[in-house]
Amino acid sequence: MERSLRSARVLGLSIEIDRSWALGGLLVVLNLGAVFRAAHPEWPAGVAVVTALAGAVLLLGSTVAHELAHALAASILGLRVHHIRLSLLGGISNLERAPCSPRTELLLGFAGPLTGVGMGLLLVLVASAMLPASDGDDVFAALSPPGLLLLWLGPANVLVALFNLLPALPLDGGRVLRALLWWLTGDVATATRGASIAGLAIGVVLVAAGIAVAVGVDVPPFGRGLGAGLWLAFLGAHLASGARRSLVT
Repeated sequence: MERSLRSARVLGLSIEIDRSWALGGLLVVLNLGAVFRAAHPEWPAGVAVVTALAGAVLLLGSTVAHELAHALAASILGLRVHHIRLSLLGGISNLERAPCSPRTELLLGFAGPLTGVGMGLLLVLVASAMLPASDGDDVFAALSPPGLLLLWLGPANVLVALFNLLPALPLDGGRVLRALLWWLTGDVATATRGASIAGLAIGVVLVAAGIAVAVGVDVPPFGRGLGAGLWLAFLGAHLASGARRSLVT
C-alpha cells in the first residue's frame, strides 16, 4: 500500500514524505500555535497559525538537512543513497548496500545528529541576536514572529538530534548501538536484533509515559497535558513499529 504523500528531488536524491508525517505535522502546528498564542496573546489567531505552519515546514526542512548529511557521509565512505524517506521519527536514507563494517555504521549513525546539533546552535545564536534590548519577563513577548520562530526552531533541532541518539533502531542512536554490538559480537544479525529489541522497549516506555502525561500525571521532563501526552505516545508507537520492522527484516 502506498504510504507516500509527496516525493521530490533535492541534489539529485529522491525524497519521499511518509503519511505519518502528516499527523506529526498537525500535532506540531497545534502545539506550536498554543505556545505562540500564550507568548503573544495580542497576536491575531491567524498570525499564530501561520507562524506555527512555518515552524512545521522549517522542521521538515531541518529533517531533510539531517538526511542529506547522512547521504554526504555515505558518499564519503564509498556508499550511495538511492532515496530518502521522511517520517515522524525523522528520515531513512536507503543505501545501495549495507555498511561493511562497524566503523562505517558508527560514522553514519553520528552524521545526522551532529548536523542537527550544529544547526540548532546556529539558529539559537541568530535568534539571540534578534532579542530586543529589554529587561524583565517581556523580552520574549517582544519578539516578532520570525524571531520567536527561530528561538523555537534552534532548541527543537537540538532536541530532535538528542532524541535520534536514543539507542533504539531505527533511530540514529540505534545504528550507533548496532555498530557497538557488531564490534563486540562480530555478527551484524545479532547486533541488529539487539538494537531492534532496545528500540521496541524504548517505544513501549514512551507510549506508557505519553498516556500518563495525557491523563495529567507529571512525568519529568515531559510535564503533563493532553497535547504533550498524545505527541509522546504517538512518537513511542511509531518508534516501536519501526523497531519491530527492523527486528523481522
